Amino acid sequence: MKTDPIEIFQSIRAQIQPYTVEGFKNKEDSDSAYHLCTEEQIALSELNKNEIYFFGTEVKEGYVGFYFNPIFTTQEMNFLFHPDLLNLLKQDNGYHITELDDLLLEQISNALKAGFKYYKQKGWV
Repeated sequence: MKTDPIEIFQSIRAQIQPYTVEGFKNKEDSDSAYHLCTEEQIALSELNKNEIYFFGTEVKEGYVGFYFNPIFTTQEMNFLFHPDLLNLLKQDNGYHITELDDLLLEQISNALKAGFKYYKQKGWV
């Protein structure tokens, strides 16, 4: 079980980094923050956006934030998440992670895969 915020951040970041070769670009890449977004301009509803945020992680005071935009784009995503991971969701402020074990890391990995699949089906990557 990891409790050190830097170790938690690095573990989650390692799960996110492979998606840079799948059509996402680094929006922020530092020792305490890592965020990915789409590379192409997207027509979303009636708005044209230069990018859509995908997901990221960031060291905060007292927790590590895991930010996962697909959960806010469709209610379908809620059903794909393990309840333990959903319990860490703090409204629109992402998931607050203070402890990370192998099971939770696997749930995060599965969420990333599901989010990527959803974005790909929408043609966003």
